Amino acid sequence: MDNIIDCHTHIQDGSFSPDRQAVIQRALDAGITHLVVNGTSPEDWDEVLDYPNQFPSVIPCIGLHPWFINEVDDNWLDLLEQKLKLSSNAQIGEIGLDQYIEDRDEDTMEGVFREQLNLAEKLGRSVSVHCLKAHGWLQSVLADQGIPSAGMMLHGFSGSAEIVKQLSSKYDNLYFSFAGNVLDTSRKKSREAIKAVPDDRLLIETDAPYMMPPDEYIIEGEDPEGNTRNEPSNLAQILPGIADILGIHQDDLAQQLYKNTKRLFPLK
Repeated sequence: MDNIIDCHTHIQDGSFSPDRQAVIQRALDAGITHLVVNGTSPEDWDEVLDYPNQFPSVIPCIGLHPWFINEVDDNWLDLLEQKLKLSSNAQIGEIGLDQYIEDRDEDTMEGVFREQLNLAEKLGRSVSVHCLKAHGWLQSVLADQGIPSAGMMLHGFSGSAEIVKQLSSKYDNLYFSFAGNVLDTSRKKSREAIKAVPDDRLLIETDAPYMMPPDEYIIEGEDPEGNTRNEPSNLAQILPGIADILGIHQDDLAQQLYKNTKRLFPLK
């Protein structure tokens, strides 16, 4: 398989600090040609934006994650725009909506989400969206706001097959990304959802170091101290497993995923 792309990672996570370069090299050795790395707040934006200078395989994304909307200064949006304008290949993410959070401020969360969608449209950047227990809310926002022209990816998609059908029929630039946890045979809703995704809208990811796949799909599963950690190299095992779910050859899936990813991210 060639040109396997991990569409959503958090390589800036502290669990990768001891061996980040080795982690990326293992991914490259496993056939992962590009890693999309997502920042989540001003605290990590500069680090993520600098990665392509160190690791040419990295595609940076920066955004304000819904978990951190109450931890930023009032000028966060101006700062985000400023940094994006200095990095022509950076996209926007991870942003989104989360109704799993207790004591959430939904008005602020939605406002932050909408502001970043507007910025994506203004700058011509795609967006990577976190949506947890909030697909109805997301549909309502998108019905009013629409999707940025450069496209949107729903990362780690956890909705139903019916939601896939509704959204994919309404928005032709909306993509659905699945992580290795879809290979867990107990995740019947997710396995039905991935089968409902049109071929030209499917993406895959590891969400490293999170969303660990089942044991049989793990190539690397520990940090140097022996703590559990998902790595991008696992995508080389995850992709064939997803191909089995879909009933297609893994090489055909890899080629389709590459075509899909090129529409959202600037691949070199």
